[in-house]
Amino acid sequence: ELSYNRISSIPAGMTALTNLRILQLDHNTLTEVPPDLVTLTSLRYLNLSYNLLALLPEDLSGLAGLVGLHLDGNELRELPPSVGYLSHLRLLSVRGNLLESIPDTVSLLVNIRFFDVAGNRLVRVPATLTSLHDHLDLDLTYNQPPGRNGHSALIPLL
Repeated sequence: ELSYNRISSIPAGMTALTNLRILQLDHNTLTEVPPDLVTLTSLRYLNLSYNLLALLPEDLSGLAGLVGLHLDGNELRELPPSVGYLSHLRLLSVRGNLLESIPDTVSLLVNIRFFDVAGNRLVRVPATLTSLHDHLDLDLTYNQPPGRNGHSALIPLL
């Protein structure tokens, strides 16, 4: 538990914790996620919410065992396509970022049960999102494209 500690960078030695299963770094001042964090292959839950993250590592496939990924309240403008290869992911929460789109690869998340993308700037969502799972809890509320006032409708990609 490293939440609420004003941590501005992930300590280099963190990747040596190969049996680490839960990493909570929410409510800090992180501006980047080091690419070698994906070597934590035992990680099941990762919470990086409420930091200052604008980008994620392009290749998240090393975190294939993740069950929960919390990225709420950052400054993310995009999710890397590799998020779709997190095959065990059941919860993905990216509420309150600056996302304008969702990668098509999210349709590969066959175990996803909760996907929160509320409070972003989405103008389009992949049409394949609807085919993910009958029991998917998908929150798309409060998405407003930049430069528009009021509540806007989302346009699915075809």
